Order: sequence, then structure tokens, then C-alpha cells
Amino acid sequence: LETSRNHHSSEIINDKSTAQQELRDLGVLTPEGKTIYSEQQAEYYFRELKAKGYESVTIKLKRAASGMGVFKINTLDELEKKLYEHRNELNDGLLMDGWIRGKFITSPNIQFNVGKTPEEDVFIGCSSQILSPDGTVHLGNISDMGIMENKRLVADLLVIRNWIRSKKAYGISGIDFSIFEDENGEQKAYFMEINGRINGSTHGAIIANKIFGDEQYLDKWSVVNNVMLKEGTTIDQFIQRLQRDKIYFDPSTKTGVLPTNISAIDKYSKAMVVIFGEKSKIMEMINILNSY
Repeated sequence: LETSRNHHSSEIINDKSTAQQELRDLGVLTPEGKTIYSEQQAEYYFRELKAKGYESVTIKLKRAASGMGVFKINTLDELEKKLYEHRNELNDGLLMDGWIRGKFITSPNIQFNVGKTPEEDVFIGCSSQILSPDGTVHLGNISDMGIMENKRLVADLLVIRNWIRSKKAYGISGIDFSIFEDENGEQKAYFMEINGRINGSTHGAIIANKIFGDEQYLDKWSVVNNVMLKEGTTIDQFIQRLQRDKIYFDPSTKTGVLPTNISAIDKYSKAMVVIFGEKSKIMEMINILNSY
């Protein structure tokens, strides 16, 4: 895997509003939205979206990531307060979307190493995002290859990769979608954003590939960004707890919980882990971790 992009190309693909607007023009399915640069423009467009039947809108900062910098807005009062809080970012533009109507199904992330030609693209993995109850904060990922059966999503992925390529932003990119079921029962995958960097869902898939090899790894991993621990817990105590609960990673069975980032354990009492195994077992282990 290589990452070969300059600062300018990274800025372009990570810019939520630029990516969404340009890809919408190329025919990619995106939420209805536009970039706003003033309070007056924001209020006008908010009223327009409400008149079209949207109950809520989302405001996204240009550098929003993992749900941070994404806000659900229901009323003009909420909009005015949020715009005031982020008045310094308003000149650079904020993305306002209509809150997608329909039944929320899942929020997948698809990882590619984007090459200089389509033939050089390397598929890394596909996973569903584990989201907070309000659907705005990214808590982790669990592998989910069934998503790749959505033909429209696969077609849009090629358009998106070619767009990334046109910006010379070669290297690893995570492409986020949200899938909703409309009133006719059709599942639609809306492009949300590109994260042109290595993140949790990247390293989870890569480590799983090293452990399982070939194609077997694609549906046998999950990443939990923040396992919350009791204050004062050390890494040794965390591992001992995993061992007592019989979920610590076992190389002989290639299953279990493997801590991958412990840099925040002393200060914030939390750790990032990758979990390996069949999906049902992974969910059991996530439930155990939630009890910590």
C-alpha cells in the first residue's frame, strides 16, 4: 500500500463540500445539499429544505471527521446558535444537507488504495460503521462484505475513485456512504464523504489480512475505537481482564480481542482494539467490552 499525495490534493478530497458537490455533478447519489457562506444564506436554505419536507438538516464543517463537526439541526433557533458557535468557519463554507428521509439501514466505509490507473486500485475492505444512537458519531467498524452486492454503490465507487485520481490524490482513501430504505422498499446508498488517510477501518482490515491471508479476512474483523475502562486501569490490567473473560486474542484460533492503540489509556482510560472471528462471536465480544 502506498500513499502518494501532496497537501493540496489531500485538502481537496477531504473537503466535504467540494467532494459532495463535484461528485453530485458526476451523477453520484448524494444527500440534497449545498455549501453556505453566511447566516442569511443558511437561514434561506434551511427554510427551503423544510418546505421540501425535510424534518431536519445537517451542518458539516469542512474538516469534519468521525462524526465530530457534524450537527443535526431541527429549528431556526438551533441553526442560529450553531452558526454563531462556528462563525469563524462560516467564511470557508459549511455544508448543509437535508436529513435523508427513509429508514436508516447502515453506514458503510469502503477502503481502497487508489492507484494512478483503475487497474492499480487495490480493494482493502468494506465495513459497516458502528454509530452512536443519534447516528452522528463514529464508534467503530465491523466487516460487512454484503454491502458490495449493491450495484449502484459499486458503480458510484468507480466514479469516486476516478474523481480522486483526477485530483492526483493517490493512496489510501476511505469512502463513506449511508444506506436508507425508501418508501418503496428500495435501499439507496448515499455518498457522504472521503477520508484520505489511514484510519481505524484501514488498519483493522490490514491486520486481519495479515492474520487470515488472501480473501478469508474480508468478513472476520471489527474495530472498536474506544473501549471505556475504569479510571486508573493500566494496559496490563486491561489485558488480564481480557484473559479472564477468555476473549484475549489467541493466535492458534485467530480469534479474540487485540489492543492496537493504548496511547489514551493512562489519560482518558480508553483503548482502541481490533476483534477477530466470525460475526456472531465478534458481537458477543463487543457486548463484553461494553460492560468494562
